[in-house]
Amino acid sequence: MDQFEFFNDIRSNLGENAVALHQRLWDKYGEPECGNSRATYISKNYVFKLPITDQGIRQNEDECTLLSDDYWQFAKTRLVDAESGLLCMERVEHAPHNIIKQRLGYIPDFVAAIDCSQVGFNRRGLLVAYDFATTC
Repeated sequence: MDQFEFFNDIRSNLGENAVALHQRLWDKYGEPECGNSRATYISKNYVFKLPITDQGIRQNEDECTLLSDDYWQFAKTRLVDAESGLLCMERVEHAPHNIIKQRLGYIPDFVAAIDCSQVGFNRRGLLVAYDFATTC
């Protein structure tokens, strides 16, 4: 990824403060993984999702409002900074269907409802969704 181009795109979408925060996270955690609306910086135990567009800000706000229940299981999240939309999420190890079935003996129903089956196991061994923002 071209860092200069990446920061210029963020600057045009969200401004100079967003670029400064992305630069700090890039320096600390390395080059992010990027989707259409957010960059993801990964540490040993946490994932930091930082918007690169206005849609990313809304997605982070949405993810912070969801709570696990008897059906849905979500990774723990918190909004670190409302102004920038920086979200911190527990790190989850992606699990394909065969691994889920091997570990649990079945595939929980909620897995099919998560876009691209973006689910995995957290440090406590719980199967949770780790990317559950609406993209529509």
